[in-house]
Amino acid sequence: VLDIEGLEMARQMCLQEFELFKAINPRELLARSWKREDLLISSPNLLKMIDRFNQFSSWVSYSVVKEENLKKRASIIVKFIKIAK
Repeated sequence: VLDIEGLEMARQMCLQEFELFKAINPRELLARSWKREDLLISSPNLLKMIDRFNQFSSWVSYSVVKEENLKKRASIIVKFIKIAK
């Protein structure tokens, strides 16, 4: 994580996220359709974006806690904050 330029990581993430975002049909957002039983049919693209968010947040958490060195751990947290900005 620390070896990758933060701005470039943010750019690449935005490109990937935008592809998922633009595929979401506005109907997928109506009447909480992602909570219905047929959610795979009613909100497939929204679910893909939610899954992507969950994967990324899990990766961020893992990247932080796997580091035993506290200074490196802090550096990783700072890096992810800068990427988020």
